[in-house]
Amino acid sequence: MAALEFNAFYHTLVVLLSALVPGVALGWPLLKKTDLSFLEKLALSFFIGMVASPTMLIFENIIGLKFSLFLVFVNTFLLTAAGVFLGIRNGAFGFKMPPVDLDAMVSFEFAKKHAASFFLLIAILLSFWLRIQTYSPIYSELDPYFYIYGTGQIIRFGEAPPNDDTAWWPELKETSHRSFPPLKMYIEAQWYALYTSGGEYDNYLLFVTSSWLQPLSAALAAFGAYLLFASYYGKRYGVLAAYLIAFLPILIFKMSAGVNEAAPFGIATVFMTLGIFAYAVKKSSLDMGALSGVALFACVLGSNFQPLIAIPAVGFVVLQSVDYFVRQKKHGQFMALSLSLLAGLVFGNVIYRVYTGGFTNVLGIFSGTVVLAIGALAFGFGAEYFSEMKLNQKKRMMLIVAGIVASLLLLFIPNPLGQFAKDQVSSYLGFAAFNRPLERTIAEQNLAGSNFEGEAGFLALIPSAHMAPDAKDIPGIVWNSTYQLLDLPAGLFSLFGNAALKLSDILFNIFLQIDISSGTKDNSLLFVFLIVATVGMLLGHFLRKSEARDVPSIAIFVLLLILPISYIGLNKIKFTLFVGLALAVAAVATFAEIERFLLWIAVKLKRAESGAYVRYAFVGLIALLVLAQATIPSTYTLMILSKSFETRYQDNPQALMPKLAKTCEDLRAVGYYDQEICDAGYNASFADNINSQFNSKVCLVSQLSMKELIPGSSAAEQQASAEGKAGASFRCNRLADYWIDSMEWINKNLEPTDRVTSWWDYGHWINYFGDRKTVLRNEHASKGMIGRVAHDYIDGTTQDMVDSMNYFDSRYVLFDVELIGGGAFGGKYGALNYLSCAHDNKTSERESPGTSDCEFEHLWETVAIPKVQTAATSCVISESQQRTGVAAFRMTRGMVPESSPSYCVGGELTLANGDTITPMYKMGKLDENGDLILNRGFLRNIGERGDASFFEVLYTGDQLWPDGKGGFTGGLEDATTKFYTSNLYRGFYLKNLPGFELVYESKGGEVKIYRMISFTGNKEGYVDPVSAAKTQ
Repeated sequence: MAALEFNAFYHTLVVLLSALVPGVALGWPLLKKTDLSFLEKLALSFFIGMVASPTMLIFENIIGLKFSLFLVFVNTFLLTAAGVFLGIRNGAFGFKMPPVDLDAMVSFEFAKKHAASFFLLIAILLSFWLRIQTYSPIYSELDPYFYIYGTGQIIRFGEAPPNDDTAWWPELKETSHRSFPPLKMYIEAQWYALYTSGGEYDNYLLFVTSSWLQPLSAALAAFGAYLLFASYYGKRYGVLAAYLIAFLPILIFKMSAGVNEAAPFGIATVFMTLGIFAYAVKKSSLDMGALSGVALFACVLGSNFQPLIAIPAVGFVVLQSVDYFVRQKKHGQFMALSLSLLAGLVFGNVIYRVYTGGFTNVLGIFSGTVVLAIGALAFGFGAEYFSEMKLNQKKRMMLIVAGIVASLLLLFIPNPLGQFAKDQVSSYLGFAAFNRPLERTIAEQNLAGSNFEGEAGFLALIPSAHMAPDAKDIPGIVWNSTYQLLDLPAGLFSLFGNAALKLSDILFNIFLQIDISSGTKDNSLLFVFLIVATVGMLLGHFLRKSEARDVPSIAIFVLLLILPISYIGLNKIKFTLFVGLALAVAAVATFAEIERFLLWIAVKLKRAESGAYVRYAFVGLIALLVLAQATIPSTYTLMILSKSFETRYQDNPQALMPKLAKTCEDLRAVGYYDQEICDAGYNASFADNINSQFNSKVCLVSQLSMKELIPGSSAAEQQASAEGKAGASFRCNRLADYWIDSMEWINKNLEPTDRVTSWWDYGHWINYFGDRKTVLRNEHASKGMIGRVAHDYIDGTTQDMVDSMNYFDSRYVLFDVELIGGGAFGGKYGALNYLSCAHDNKTSERESPGTSDCEFEHLWETVAIPKVQTAATSCVISESQQRTGVAAFRMTRGMVPESSPSYCVGGELTLANGDTITPMYKMGKLDENGDLILNRGFLRNIGERGDASFFEVLYTGDQLWPDGKGGFTGGLEDATTKFYTSNLYRGFYLKNLPGFELVYESKGGEVKIYRMISFTGNKEGYVDPVSAAKTQ
């Protein structure tokens, strides 16, 4: 029997029906009067139903009702009944079967009419299907387990409690998962309750059922992008947008099942808001305007992407109002639509405030984006008021000049209002800067690279990187010519783009007093799309005439969205996702604007009839762009798709046993044998535990043929094997066995009140898998606590750690191989070392990690030994015994060897355990016989470079070294740096931490957990020695 039984098809039906039943009932009456297609109405209805019932659950929790399956059914019934009632009243459900004309259904006109819907449906399905492949209960990620923990609380306790005490105690007396996106959590809780019929809580099952939200969010994002561009450029470009979203590499990874964060739902709601609002503006539909407000409401309550769409929306309302005022045009309809949109923002913030802090917390909404939204609406209605006054041109210009002067004064003369505006922009763009030491240690917070092909695929292609220098055949020559052709605009536009980045840095740094330094980006298509789209959309906006000019310009809204986020994404690794999103939007706009330009030229040349050829040509170019995005520079999308219909072992272990048994024998026949593959094939109980059922090797092999496992020697066979393995491995992502084993040990052996000290990376796992409290966690709520733990791991004494853990009320401490390295020192040690020194005020965020004296003092010792012994590198160990060796040079900062050797290495030495090693001797240190003194450290080879081999030195307390008196001694006294006295080194490598006992070690020694022997904890009256010392 499998450790986890799960029916993916049944769960998919649950998810679809739970949204479509109330969604169609509510959505169809609202959408009745629109000219949307059946598929478009169905997608919008699904979105409405997906958020409606969970929103009611939030409202009900506010008034004291706790979550239950019964409440889910009641809400679904009430929403469906209300929708049906309204639909019957306005005749929305008066369905009539259209006459069936089979001849018409195979006609060109029929195909042309329904082609957009057909291709849109495929794009939506692909968006979901490509990303659902990775669902797993132990997906290898960090943050998702934080977001899903709150969902588990709702299922177990009926709500996320106002204070759950799961981390950051005692410096944060109250911590709660309630403050994180509630709509997302209630959507997931509803699905779990429906799937299990209100069954018991299971953390592994919950993570799987919740994993449907990310692929569905991708499908909704593709639809929202379609609706945006279909409204502005036509359905062809809407379909293009949907496919670019579907195939965008960064979105495949960031919105795959298992990436259970707020971002996927945030991306979906941003595009749904934009798409619906664009349609509402085009059709002057207040109903659709209200629905755009619902989408923005969902963005506020279901994600942390509120500023991403709110700030551009605010800017758009202000700029569009100025445009109407300058031209003395009434814009009441536009302001009604804007009010509908921004009402969703305000109402969402009101509900969030009440949900997280009660009704007394409502006044807290008057900050941030809500104040900006209210200000933008006030400005817009003010402009409408003055427009109705029919002021002459002179008075209008005087008001405009006065407004500009007032704005400049607010920004440049110190005042609360101007400072508030600057703070909002600074916090928005400040994501691109380093604001504290911690950010320098987080990989995704580091500066973005120069190449974005991995994030955006063909849209950020570097043509010069893909030219084959020795191509002589026709296909190779054609490809090279194509890349050379693309390289010309790539180089030119990248020149302007990089200059624009540098200029932006200067302006923002001066104006906002932040510190951003954009790196130079490679010559790629990235800036081609961004610049052409920007110029084209701006020209399209300003060159509009007559009635077209009166339609609100969605192009400005789009530019206000993509330009700031692309700037942020081009600077920080964490936000390269934004670069991908911006490029998908910009690529669609680029093609559409170029087509518009060519059609304009045809009209000017009085060759309007050639417009049809231009349109057909661009249909072909659209198809080529979609194909390029799916296959260039990598066919990763096709790799995933090719394996997506294979059953993985974890999905049905029993059904895959015969295939794996045959694979076992086939491998044995060619000289390979793998115990795990054979056990999975022959042992029915192999999948009885979660680690074995989701064994990544077995998962991979279960999807591959023997030709893919062991390919032939031809290039084609090797490539087919590599692609098959890549597609299969994408579906086998999981946490390492030792983490799952460690967390389950914590769950089974610690008391519910126990708290574990670990590095912050693992806090979410301790909460979710271990179901126990943690000291630190991934949301970094207390930088002081993070710094203190780093100090205790790296620089503090054992007593410092005892004092801190008592202060944290934590009896257990966890050390792991990822913090210090296994086969070689490293891992995350540099981050802890940097933060420890920052905590001790010996470095800061202004200095890069690894550059301070403090950090170097806490590094391990590394030596370089010449590969060949020469007269220049020879040294004498003992003149009396005529023993010589080779000089070893200790490495200084930056892996530069010292000018003179520190050790002489040579000969043999037998240790107390019988092992024979090549020892080191201290240069210039002589014993009473005149021989060099032994250095009691073990050499561990870590690689070669040039004419030298490099070694790390390990010092231990094991009594192995001859003491010269007939006995043996340890080697710790010879350690040369503070690294060897750190609690991390002592606890992980030496397994000797005074005052603690080792209570758990994973099978391979990757994780070690200690329990404090004399634990007092932070009880009433406790005085923290560290805090007390600071006050003296």
